[in-house]
Amino acid sequence: MGWVKDALSELAAGRHVHVLPFGGSMRGRIESGQLVTLAPTHGSEVQADDVVLVRWQGNYLLHLVKELGDGRLLIGNNLGKTNGWVSVDDVVAKVVALGERLEVVNQIGVVVNIRPAAFHCQVRLPSGEVVAAAIPKQIARDMFRVVIGDRVQVSGSIESKFKVLGFARDAVEPGGTSDRGGSE
Repeated sequence: MGWVKDALSELAAGRHVHVLPFGGSMRGRIESGQLVTLAPTHGSEVQADDVVLVRWQGNYLLHLVKELGDGRLLIGNNLGKTNGWVSVDDVVAKVVALGERLEVVNQIGVVVNIRPAAFHCQVRLPSGEVVAAAIPKQIARDMFRVVIGDRVQVSGSIESKFKVLGFARDAVEPGGTSDRGGSE
């Protein structure tokens, strides 16, 4: 769960956080890749049937509260499995909203920011959303340079970041025209 570390720091600061968890244990309630909004909370504030982010055996789970009892919560997934009892102190956050399932496969976007030393850029997708994208070394090696305004083909998910699959140099730079001409 690569999103947990970032989420924990935001939650510790008292802020709501949006995450995209992947997996099938909460299928039917939270779909893999669905946008989930978490709010910081304490286990004493949750009810049975709430979905919580909870510490479990050295990890964190986004699971269902099945029962309450004596400062403890019985947690499990949405498929009928029960994990076991946890202290209310192990609850970090509660799901307060669900959004759409987000996954992008082979979309063309426009580069809006670049960190060439790290082979990273930010890409504006047709939806208007700006996402972080890694430029694989082979593609970076083949490119003379990536510049703001280049069109790139990206694939991936918010959780794992996007990967640039290809690029073209004939894009129009924001606020101007391209003098590069042609595609590569």
